[in-house]
Amino acid sequence: QILRVKDGSVISALKREDFTLYEDGAKQEITHFSQDKLPLSILLLLDLSASVKPVIEEIRNGALQALRYLKPEDEIAVMAFADRTELLNDFTKDRKTVVEQISRVLEKKYVGVGTALHTALYESALQMDRAGNPLSRRVIIAVTDNIATMHRYTHPGIEEVKDRLLSHSSVVCGLVVGGATSKTLSIFTREHKDAYNWRVKIDDFAEPTGGEVMITDARDV
Repeated sequence: QILRVKDGSVISALKREDFTLYEDGAKQEITHFSQDKLPLSILLLLDLSASVKPVIEEIRNGALQALRYLKPEDEIAVMAFADRTELLNDFTKDRKTVVEQISRVLEKKYVGVGTALHTALYESALQMDRAGNPLSRRVIIAVTDNIATMHRYTHPGIEEVKDRLLSHSSVVCGLVVGGATSKTLSIFTREHKDAYNWRVKIDDFAEPTGGEVMITDARDV
């Protein structure tokens, strides 16, 4: 979608002649222009940290409802993360399989200690290469409490993760469970100075990739 800077409204009915494309300073010819709705390749990234696990059943129930809005050609993959990332199901159009995998998350005790959100997003971007349709719109939906850290000298760094997401055409969206009302988050964000451990938020990756972040509590997840 193209939005007006002034009021954020959508500009529709655009034609190929309304665009000018340059590459390395040289004007390029636009040979194909379409307003068709592309199929979606969605990667559902589930945070299995302690504060998210208790509401995973609500997340599953919400997924059941959300899946009804997808088109038959849309595909979904499921990954879980804490201090490491685990692929639960590769891209599939089988809705039943996706629901079953989300349900099995209830049985998982953990996938590590800690919350390495930046690493999970980095690996999610790589997973996007396995999408069945190379022309699909690629979306990573992270369900997380947004409480994550990374060491200052860790690899990959924030900018590396952003570059990886952009190079793999992946839009990041976040569903933050607890958000600003989370007791854990309030404790974590107290005034402190730590030069080596930096806080990482899903917002750091949603904004530069064109995604959005929603905040909810357990009742409305």
